[in-house]
Amino acid sequence: MRLGLVSLPMAGKSTLMAAAAAWARLATRPGEGGAPRAGDGAAPSAPASGVVVARIPDERVDWLAEQYRPRKVTHATIEWVEVPALGPAHLQALHRLDAVALVVRAFDPEQRSVPHPEGRVDPVADFRRLWEEWLLLDWSQVQGRIERLRSTQSVPKAQRRDIERELSVLERCLQVLEQGLPLSKAALDPEEAALLKGYSLVTFRPVLLAVNLDDAQLAAGGDYPGRDELQRAALGRVEAVVDLAARLELELAELDAESREAFAQELHLTLPVGVERLGRAAYDACGLIAFLTAGEDEVRAWTITRGTVARDAAGKVHSDIARGFIRAEVVAFDDLKEAGSLARARERGLLRLEGKDYVVQDGDVIEFRFNV
Repeated sequence: MRLGLVSLPMAGKSTLMAAAAAWARLATRPGEGGAPRAGDGAAPSAPASGVVVARIPDERVDWLAEQYRPRKVTHATIEWVEVPALGPAHLQALHRLDAVALVVRAFDPEQRSVPHPEGRVDPVADFRRLWEEWLLLDWSQVQGRIERLRSTQSVPKAQRRDIERELSVLERCLQVLEQGLPLSKAALDPEEAALLKGYSLVTFRPVLLAVNLDDAQLAAGGDYPGRDELQRAALGRVEAVVDLAARLELELAELDAESREAFAQELHLTLPVGVERLGRAAYDACGLIAFLTAGEDEVRAWTITRGTVARDAAGKVHSDIARGFIRAEVVAFDDLKEAGSLARARERGLLRLEGKDYVVQDGDVIEFRFNV
């Protein structure tokens, strides 16, 4: 999945990207995290590229890797994409994102070392400004399309029905935007949503809020001026609010494991750090889950949309498996871990045979049977 970062100047967005890259590098270091890293499909990109590819931490993958000692371990991944600014020129880039995080600063409220461009540190005001600009991108598109459709003259009756239907959907969307809400709250059915697929409407995707703190605010339990008001302003608009400390998390990633843990405890920093929690929150907000496959060749997490059936999940592994699907042998990860091995899970009757229409659950460990 691709998560875009949007912010006003001096909010720490570039530092957050650097921290994401540093933690991605950390995940590939031998000995970190207790699981094999050779061949892990989560090697980070250089942060200077504006895109960082990082694995999503998953203790289930790590546990399976310890059991099987495979030649390759592949976690689900997330692409962090730095969006330089908001505006029509970036609509194409925004259209390719799965989710967006608005980054606001609460750090350095006295501006002793990092001045705010507007001479004040106010996360609530920054969020509201970003949110209004974000909605305005969609409002402009929807309003413009409505005006063009209303001006359409002399069209066949059948086509007029299609235009009237699209107008009805767009007018509802406009009402939602004018209430200050994203289009993800428009409650469109699948056919109505399909009418808008050709537009680059950005607020259909989940939006998260990342609040960038400093060391002192972390030591105070994550408290900062305007916290309660920001939570109220974000309610019903964003999928999650994640506190993080980008500069500190960047520094932590460069320490050895023992020093990192001690430093984190001293500063009351919750692990996993905010960078990783933000990535996980975006993954969840997009309705994504992972099923797992395990063997001597590879242990892997496969990302699918919640509600995916077994045959479609098999297609993620290989199209031939979906085409020749016979059945899926499924065990829930928690059951497998409690049993200690696949053989013991089978002895206890925890391994199930499921058909093509079985709805895959998060954490299912699956072996597909097929014939082509």
